[in-house]
Amino acid sequence: MRRALGPVTANGLAVLSLVIVLGTSWRWLSLTLVLVTLAANLALHGTRGLGRFIVSHTILAAGALAAYARRMPDEVDWAFCVAAALIMSFISMENRLGRLAEPAFRTRHLRTRARPLRRVLNDTTIYLADCALIVLVAAAAIVALPSWVLLVGALGVGILYAGLLVDSLYTKRHRDGGRGDLTRALEHYQPEFYLHWDGAPDATYQIFMWLPYLERLDRRFVIVLRDRRSFAPVAAATGRPVVLCPTIASIEAAIVPSLRCVFYVNNGVRNGHIVRFHELTHVQLLHGDSEKTASYNPVNAMFDELFVAGRAAIDRYARNGVDMPRDKFRIVGRPQVESVEVATTPIAGISNRTVLYAPTWTGLFTDTNHCSLPIGARILRELFARGATVILRAHPMTSSNSRAAAHLAELERILAEDRAVSGRRHVWGAAASAGQFVDWANRADAMIADISSVISDFLYSEKPFAVTDMNGDLVSAVPVTRGAYVIRGDASNVAEVVDNLLGADPLADVRRAVKTYYLGDFAAEGYAEAFLTAARQVIDAPRRHELSKPHDPASAPAVRC
Repeated sequence: MRRALGPVTANGLAVLSLVIVLGTSWRWLSLTLVLVTLAANLALHGTRGLGRFIVSHTILAAGALAAYARRMPDEVDWAFCVAAALIMSFISMENRLGRLAEPAFRTRHLRTRARPLRRVLNDTTIYLADCALIVLVAAAAIVALPSWVLLVGALGVGILYAGLLVDSLYTKRHRDGGRGDLTRALEHYQPEFYLHWDGAPDATYQIFMWLPYLERLDRRFVIVLRDRRSFAPVAAATGRPVVLCPTIASIEAAIVPSLRCVFYVNNGVRNGHIVRFHELTHVQLLHGDSEKTASYNPVNAMFDELFVAGRAAIDRYARNGVDMPRDKFRIVGRPQVESVEVATTPIAGISNRTVLYAPTWTGLFTDTNHCSLPIGARILRELFARGATVILRAHPMTSSNSRAAAHLAELERILAEDRAVSGRRHVWGAAASAGQFVDWANRADAMIADISSVISDFLYSEKPFAVTDMNGDLVSAVPVTRGAYVIRGDASNVAEVVDNLLGADPLADVRRAVKTYYLGDFAAEGYAEAFLTAARQVIDAPRRHELSKPHDPASAPAVRC
């Protein structure tokens, strides 16, 4: 909705500005609308709005030029004509100019040579330059600036754009699009492995849940990103080298002799661009262990190895009709749970109980929608009735669905009202989103969640938990429910579930067995070492085309299926 509303609003305001210019003498109102429209565009997309508002900018420029022309004498003003032609040409070419300015790659925390012009002229400066030209014409129409001022402004921007064109042609012909600079920089750094990630900025948590453990490997590595929007937030959040490779050609430039393997944390479409380099070992980690379709996606067959938390992850493929070769799997545990504290006291013996409610997002498709936010109010009220304090930690992508976002806002209102009446210190919103999941898992005495990876993570604590069954087939399809209390999708049994969850907890012994099945049979002390050892073995192995004999998976110290 926001993507559609932005251009519609911008175009509407631009047309209104043009109508005022052509039909009235209210030039100040027209200038105000020009400024309001440009400000609205910036508010919606920041300085990354290049190409999104070409129609709006064209109409605004035409209106401003018309307002200026109405103040001119009848004779032809060639300076104005040339300036008008240049300005309209530049605005209509925003997309093409942006593609010329876009570098073949971007890096952070990696030494590369950058040409001065490319540091100055990029998609942001092109967008701002076009906005500045529109404002210049509008201002000139109000205060009656001479036409040569417009011409000088247009020629100045034109010279900059001409330099960009010459630089782009030279780079393409003589320097392989600039990708040689990337190869040289990576050859100098000598990375041993990459973390490859293709995703949007709101899913960068997938990177950061694995980054601390990849850093503990004590090997040189680079985070390779494919989505331009993700580069700035990821580069700002880590001191590790980050490279944006938006094209297949830039990925090819990033394959250097020191590279041994690539780790992946999702099923991004562009994973295939680098998996095709068969001399490397490709390892899928995924960003959690859950019963969602991503955890048994047939596309995972293209990877050489699948690092999984426990036996449940292997059986999940077969249970869902996906024929995956068994020798691809390596059981390494779920290192992120190493800091989860195991319960030592039965929940019935705890007086002031805290419950973590962790609803997932709606997903992109109907069959992946396990979100329980529509019944969240019933869940909260049953918890309040038993004196529980609630931590509401919603999925970071909840806001991508407007209905889910509205449900979440309603739950936060309910929590705020109960906190004001009861004095219980419920947590929600930004406070609950801060920190790691493990922090809230340790603070909670029980959990209610939807089908997602938080179930496996919380399972390590051996604390009681409930799972919502929004689609009505959870019990028969998901083994984790053997150790969970299941809430029906219509919330008809919430009271009964909460009684068991916070009371007798009859599934305590079963839950311990399920824990081993899902998270592996590893000692609590040094739990993450299974992953670290397996990852080091893959990294230290020579490239596949250099092997004198096939890699023996049985030599791995971690448990294999």
